[in-house]
Amino acid sequence: MNLTRFFSIVITSFWIISSAFAADIPKGTTIGPDNWEQYKPYLSLATITQIKRGMRFNVGGDATGFLHSSSGYKKATEKYKGTCSVNADGALQGWVAGRPFPEAIDPNDPQAGIKIAYNLERRYEGDDQTLAKYRLTNVSANGQQRVVEGHSKAWAWLFLKGRTDLAPTPEILPNPDNIWKINTLTMDAPYDLKGTMRLLVRYEDPTKDDDIWMYIPTMRRVRRMSGAQRQNNFAGTVATYDDIRGFQGRPLEYTWQLVDEQKILCAALDAKTPFPRNENGMWTNDRTIRDCWVVDATPVSSTHVYKKRRFWVDKEIYVPWHEIVYDAQDRAWKVFENYNAPVYTGENADKEFVIIEQAFIWLDLLDQTYTLLEYIGWDENGNQTGKISVGLDRDWFTLGTLRKRGRR
Repeated sequence: MNLTRFFSIVITSFWIISSAFAADIPKGTTIGPDNWEQYKPYLSLATITQIKRGMRFNVGGDATGFLHSSSGYKKATEKYKGTCSVNADGALQGWVAGRPFPEAIDPNDPQAGIKIAYNLERRYEGDDQTLAKYRLTNVSANGQQRVVEGHSKAWAWLFLKGRTDLAPTPEILPNPDNIWKINTLTMDAPYDLKGTMRLLVRYEDPTKDDDIWMYIPTMRRVRRMSGAQRQNNFAGTVATYDDIRGFQGRPLEYTWQLVDEQKILCAALDAKTPFPRNENGMWTNDRTIRDCWVVDATPVSSTHVYKKRRFWVDKEIYVPWHEIVYDAQDRAWKVFENYNAPVYTGENADKEFVIIEQAFIWLDLLDQTYTLLEYIGWDENGNQTGKISVGLDRDWFTLGTLRKRGRR
């Protein structure tokens, strides 16, 4: 692969030039509707789309060294370094905890794409997470807003395997079903969604489908859902369940190809949610240049809702900062940008300063709608309300608890 070449994607007036031909942008530069074209080599389609809606932002300093995981994750990465491999079917083998492939990715390696995918999937997310509040703002083409909210453990994750921060490590036992992680999601507003809850169980076996249950308040029943539900838009948003945090899909459901490298402006600097918004509803966070892998993920199934996904994945921390989704006609359908925010590990860990993505924007280029998702990690007084690695009770993540909460 010639990684000094540039590629261009012609989508209306949008194109990207490889970073090898671009010069650095001075700190403090303001980029907005009147000057963005001169900075095209550093701008994603998602960022350009927001700029065309009136967004301006400043270029901040270097984030190298600022973006980091916990010491436990780093130690696990070093401890298990060299133990992971990808078999002939594309499945990850030998993973215990930490980053599967911490060694430098060789662009000429035919498995480079899938290795990047597993580093993305297993990036640092703590041993558990909980939010006191989240907010989804769905904005129609004519500017009408519909807000979906959840409160009090409304969005929570528990990792049973790959744990690095809290005892027990690296796995909570017994774990007879070989569960990797569990997620709960509750909607408290608006009224027509109030009380809707979801429980998702993902297994370490990449060939085993997720188990998904939904509590439907109008029925006062828990229903088991098909794994295909992950491809559906949720709560009226632009995003599917698999789009959350950039990618919550399963790597084996795609073929992965490394297509390029690019330095690109990303919202990767210190900021606290809720983020400031301009008069057009766009976030205005400072951005910094990050060196990214450009990776294509093509669904294996011909019935998948997407034809292709193109990710810009951070080479240092493997966060998917940007994405373009293509439809069956090869049109750019949706674009995505990931926003960073700092959090601290909880009382049961080492109270370390770590970085977790805390907000996201999805924009539908065809119907001109967009969705803002904020994990509200801080209150109006600057107190942290989003927690990571705090020692959540496993009982919270059970079907029985889902039923009990539904009957309250």
